[in-house]
Amino acid sequence: MSILTIILAALIVLILVGLSGGCAGSEAAILSASRIRLHHLAKKGNQRARIILEIQKSLGAFLSRS
Repeated sequence: MSILTIILAALIVLILVGLSGGCAGSEAAILSASRIRLHHLAKKGNQRARIILEIQKSLGAFLSRS
């Protein structure tokens, strides 16, 4: 193996680890968000709060089946 191949493989691994960490962090943030606060924001018309509530519902159903 050439040094270029090793560097490229290491770079790909680092990128994939970073993406995995970002996804795990996003999941933790979504699941730990206060539902009461999100409901309050959604009633005020906050579209992002509505989206997070829907994601929480679908993730909860997915995790309960696992």
